[in-house]
Amino acid sequence: MGKRLVTMFCGHKILGNTSAQQYCHKTCLGYHDKRSKKAKPAPKKRVVTKKPYIPSSSNLWDQAKSYQRADGYTMLYFRDPESGHRYDRSQHTVIWERAYGIRVAKNNCLHHLNQIKNDNRPENLICLPKSLHKSMHARLDKLSKMELPPVKFNIERHAIIQEFIGKASELLERQIIWKGLPSQQASEEVEDEGL
Repeated sequence: MGKRLVTMFCGHKILGNTSAQQYCHKTCLGYHDKRSKKAKPAPKKRVVTKKPYIPSSSNLWDQAKSYQRADGYTMLYFRDPESGHRYDRSQHTVIWERAYGIRVAKNNCLHHLNQIKNDNRPENLICLPKSLHKSMHARLDKLSKMELPPVKFNIERHAIIQEFIGKASELLERQIIWKGLPSQQASEEVEDEGL
């Protein structure tokens, strides 16, 4: 089989054995690769629509289905009939937000006082800043590694939790003062003066 004239991608025509050869030289190959990368259109960016926030007070959460996560928390979910979006939220968040009428702030989390993750009564839930919650769990984990009698352990655990509840309320009071909002103590003083 003889050599024949082959047209390369670069436009040069050379004598070659096969049409599989596409470039006349290595430099031509590199040049073509650089140009082909520039010539390719950029991939289309996927447009992600942000789901609107559904407040916990919405009756959609009453109709939501529930499931238990592997870590023990009960989750609620439903699909919005109009948009088709799926909304998931922890059951204890919905219960706490309904009980107190406010949304859990982004830098806060809810703690189960008795450490039973599916006991979602409002009196068993406390909202703490994530930093305090983490340090409280570090103290509780350290306590659980100590070999204490059950009664002593429960007394110590309760003392740690009460300490962090105090820290959380003190921090909340400071935040109210910094933001210029009337504090609980100030509103009580105003009521006392009015009587």
